Amino acid sequence: MFEARRAGVRAVLRARFRSRVLWHAFYSAEGDSAAVQRDLDRAAAALAARHGAPATEDGGRVWTLPDGRRVMLPISPARLENGRYGYGLAMQRQ
Repeated sequence: MFEARRAGVRAVLRARFRSRVLWHAFYSAEGDSAAVQRDLDRAAAALAARHGAPATEDGGRVWTLPDGRRVMLPISPARLENGRYGYGLAMQRQ
């Protein structure tokens, strides 16, 4: 697990490996609405730079990676029960 606090966002990355290969990763970001929106926009820009323009599905942006996996980011963060804002992203090897 890796945790960082930067620009008003608490970000957590958890990863699982099988036989030394990344198998599952989960990223979450939590903070005030503006800070989390900036973090979300940076993640979307990084994905777009690497994998092109996303498709829009169910209120989110979706990229299909070369190996067929799909990555979806929401367009805006969700309001959490604690009054903060956040979003999560999970990836798992197929």
